[in-house]
Amino acid sequence: IILYSIGYRFDFQKNRVIPTGGMYLKALPKGVRVYIDDALIKENTLTSLGTGIFIDNIQEKDYNVRVEKDGYSAWQKEVPVKNGLVTEFKYIFLLKKNPETTLLGMKRIEDIRYPLSKIQTLEKVLGVKIPAFEVDETKNTVFFLIKNNVYKFDEKAKASSIVAKRALSFAYSAGTLYYLYEDGALFSLKGEETKKIAKLELGEYKPNPNNSSIAIKVSSGGQIAMIYKGTLSLLNGAGGVFDVIDTNVRDFAFSTNGEKIVYQKTNALPNLTLNELWVYFLEGRIQPLISSGDKELVYSTTANLDSASWFGPDEEQIIFVKHGEGIVAIEIDTRGGQNSALWIRSENLKLYYDTITETLYYEEKDKVFSVKSEP
Repeated sequence: IILYSIGYRFDFQKNRVIPTGGMYLKALPKGVRVYIDDALIKENTLTSLGTGIFIDNIQEKDYNVRVEKDGYSAWQKEVPVKNGLVTEFKYIFLLKKNPETTLLGMKRIEDIRYPLSKIQTLEKVLGVKIPAFEVDETKNTVFFLIKNNVYKFDEKAKASSIVAKRALSFAYSAGTLYYLYEDGALFSLKGEETKKIAKLELGEYKPNPNNSSIAIKVSSGGQIAMIYKGTLSLLNGAGGVFDVIDTNVRDFAFSTNGEKIVYQKTNALPNLTLNELWVYFLEGRIQPLISSGDKELVYSTTANLDSASWFGPDEEQIIFVKHGEGIVAIEIDTRGGQNSALWIRSENLKLYYDTITETLYYEEKDKVFSVKSEP
């Protein structure tokens, strides 16, 4: 029993103990078919582990594994099995082909976060253009930056007030407002308490009084990252300084659990320009073997990319808009090949994905649709 648990079995034909390996596959939705080297795996050869399957007692080599379900995109990889080890693929997620869409009663995707008509009314009252805003959890309070002042608008009271002056950029998360002062100092404001938490060296930065080229984002766990002059940096909580992740970055997004960052960057080569998606890992993992601070290129194309977002029940997939084609979903685990699927076909659309409700929203020709990502 001990030998078997660590990857050995007794070969009665050869009358000796030989090493073996195994693989563990976990897939959604339920009811998938698993093929190994084009052979359908029968139920009596599988050991059920939750929604996954454990295939043991197999020889060391590379296996072609395919996971299928009618009406869904297939998943396929070359899976290496080593003696004494179990190869894991725990985040297999099949996308439904031709998903059902729901037409919503709005024309702009921005209305999902907060009605654009209310922002436009606020702009008329203040006599200014609001380029970007943040909304609190209740959707009753709106924060926005105008002429280097961060305003707070209380919808119930129909009143606005300045909560931070001489600010270059800001972000709101979990009841806390974060803002970057003009000298590069980063502050947090929660209730009436203001704290200085870091300092960014701005050099010769000259801010636009009505907009900022500095983008700040905060994860659900309180990690802070920002883009400044195309450089993506992550706040080192222990040192109070920002550590550089990468350059030529256009946009980024934390995963909901705060373990990863996906970012879009431009890679200008002598004869062409590539638009790339990278993943930066804030937490390490065993399979595949990744250390905290590692980064990996997961997608590259000459087409324009927009709106990259974490996707799926475990957020091990990324969705994004690929101009001229539509909404594409890819997995971030590139071992043995990478699976991708063109989920929504359209040459011109906007995308917003709500990671809490796992609902995709997209705008096409002044119409907004919703699609549930659950299988």
